[in-house]
Amino acid sequence: MSRGRPSASTIIVNNTQPTYDLLLFELNHRDFVEITVTTQDTVNWLAQYQLIKNSMKCENCSTDCRLLSDKSRLDKLKWKCKTCNFSKSIRDGSFFSHSHLELKKILDYIYFWALNSETIICSKESRSDFKKTSIDWGNFLRDVCVKWVEDHPCSLGGINPETMLPIVVEVDETKYFHRKYARGTWHEGHWVVGGKERGNPRNIFLVEVPDRSRDRLIPIIQTHVQTGSIICTDYWPAYNRIEL
Repeated sequence: MSRGRPSASTIIVNNTQPTYDLLLFELNHRDFVEITVTTQDTVNWLAQYQLIKNSMKCENCSTDCRLLSDKSRLDKLKWKCKTCNFSKSIRDGSFFSHSHLELKKILDYIYFWALNSETIICSKESRSDFKKTSIDWGNFLRDVCVKWVEDHPCSLGGINPETMLPIVVEVDETKYFHRKYARGTWHEGHWVVGGKERGNPRNIFLVEVPDRSRDRLIPIIQTHVQTGSIICTDYWPAYNRIEL
């Protein structure tokens, strides 16, 4: 019977769960500390909830890649094909793929950012560089959220069925600037018009627009805000005499 070196695994964890299962949990920061004690613990948790790939197929021969140790890499692991020497980062194709920050630091940053903490607090708690990395990640996460809201529009306002009073919808516009993949040079900004229900910040809409003209803004508001709503704006002239 052979007593050679055990073969490398082709998966990170034995069982995975849908990413949306995380919405069922109320994770506090202590939970994240326990999840990310070591780099391997962090990798296992991310793979378990499919935030990184649990396995990798070789792009050249479609063979299952092996998970190998690689101390030269930030995560100390890599995917490698035994047949054709193809290799990939375990972050490939994930939200983390273009970042040079440790995975546990990214999770810490996201946790405090989601609590609406100031950027300097997010930087301190994640032990990341404030002047560059932390600010870039804050902008990147904001862009991700804007993109999600744009892709999942909802109808706001109308009449409150319990009180039979109009629901107030706050509408505003702003110009966003961003850096690609949370690093690099600043890119030209774009205008975004958005709205949220007063007292119910989960009900929001965001739409990218080329300019703030009345012809651009009014049709968007008419699409996303229900008849009977009270609209609160910043008095930008384009909003004058809105009819829903």
